[in-house]
Amino acid sequence: MTMPRIEALLLAAHSELAVLCERHGILLRSGVSNDHLPNAMELMAFALLGDHEHTALLQRLRPQWTVLQSKGLAHGAIDKASTPVLRLLDHALPHTEAIDDVWHRLADATEAPEPPPGAWRCVTGVRGLWGQLARLHFAARDVLYLLVSPDPIFRLQSALVAARPAGDCAGSFVIPIDDGNITISLLGKNGAIYRHVVQAMVVREAV
Repeated sequence: MTMPRIEALLLAAHSELAVLCERHGILLRSGVSNDHLPNAMELMAFALLGDHEHTALLQRLRPQWTVLQSKGLAHGAIDKASTPVLRLLDHALPHTEAIDDVWHRLADATEAPEPPPGAWRCVTGVRGLWGQLARLHFAARDVLYLLVSPDPIFRLQSALVAARPAGDCAGSFVIPIDDGNITISLLGKNGAIYRHVVQAMVVREAV
C-alpha cells in the first residue's frame, strides 16, 4: 500500500473518529452507561475498520433503525450512515432498550436549561385579548427534535417536530391568547435537552 493511500485512510479514520466521539456522547447522555460503551482506543479501532462488515451491520440494524430514531440515537436514512457509526450503534444496541422515546424524554425534562445563545430564537412572552390568535415564530439550529407542549387551557395538542438533516428547524404555530404557558423542549444534536417557555397573558380591557 502506497504512502498517499495510507495517509488518506488515516485522515478518513480521524474524521470518522470525531463523529464517533460525538455519537458516543449522545449515547452517554441518553442513559447508556460508560461501562457499556467503547473506550477511546476501541473507538479508534471502529474508525480504522472502515467499511468492514458493512452489509452485516446493515442487516442487523435495519429492523431497529426506526426505534433508534424514535429515541434520538439515529437520524436520516440508514443507508447514508457511515459503517463506523453503524458499528458503534450495533455495539450499544443491547443497552438502549431502556431508553424512552424522544417524546417522553423531552416531556419529562422539566428542569432542562434554556438553549445556548445563538442556537434558538423565539419570544418569551405574548399578550393580547382573550381568544385573539397569536402566531409564534421560532428558529433553531443543531437540533434533532422539538416538542411543543401548550398548557391544557389552550386545548391544543402537543406536537413533535423533526429538524432537517442539517440540524436546522424553523417555523411558526398559532395559539388563542389565554393565561398559560407554551413549553418548547429541544433535543440537540449533541444529545443535550433544552427547554424554553413562552408565557401567554390576557390583556384585560379597562372598564
